[in-house]
Amino acid sequence: ISLGGYHYVGFWIDEATRYIFVRFLKTKSEVMSATESVIAEFNATVGTPKDPDTGVPGERPQFRELRSDHEGQLESHAFKAFKETPGKSFLNSMSPPNDHDLNGIAERTIGVVDEKATAAFLFAVGSNPNPPRGFWPWFVRNAVKWHNVTLNSSIGSSPADTQITPHQRLTRHVPSVMHIPTIGCRAVVLKAPPQQRKNNLSGR
Repeated sequence: ISLGGYHYVGFWIDEATRYIFVRFLKTKSEVMSATESVIAEFNATVGTPKDPDTGVPGERPQFRELRSDHEGQLESHAFKAFKETPGKSFLNSMSPPNDHDLNGIAERTIGVVDEKATAAFLFAVGSNPNPPRGFWPWFVRNAVKWHNVTLNSSIGSSPADTQITPHQRLTRHVPSVMHIPTIGCRAVVLKAPPQQRKNNLSGR
């Protein structure tokens, strides 16, 4: 269990861009609401493609299909009604149970994020004999953010643009990495601008 009471983590991967959405859950009953949140975020974030020759904007993509495992909440009557909402309907298919080889992108994604989060955790705690394991959601979120804004072919990539990050493929904008420092690195806390004084850097 983490600080904040989270027991589970869910990953949603856009197959076309390999962009990862992540949500932390206190109970498995939150899977449906988390999926609804991810779909809304996808539709609000995805960029509009432009014709490479004319620059004319094309049709803005929308969420079309969800492929998942057999999570109970995603098989409920409530979720069936949600995915058939007029104007927001989408297809929903499920991978065969107990056959992870047929869900390779998701399985590899979980492995990549786990490796990055574990490496960041070990770097941050150093030789601490009692590391703060309750912070695991922050390490997972940091690993997901780094995946989205860096070149990464470990879980597949679009063959047409292998030198573009998942973030840029999804949003059509170059990502900024200034807000994603390594967990455990030194940081400086600045005073709010109204409290700063000119010619006095020590007060900042």
